[in-house]
Amino acid sequence: AWIIKPFTHEQIRGAVEKFIK
Repeated sequence: AWIIKPFTHEQIRGAVEKFIK
């Protein structure tokens, strides 16, 4: 359950991809 709306799913995914890449 995420309560962080300011960040869109795409933005979070972009950050995650930068982390794993």
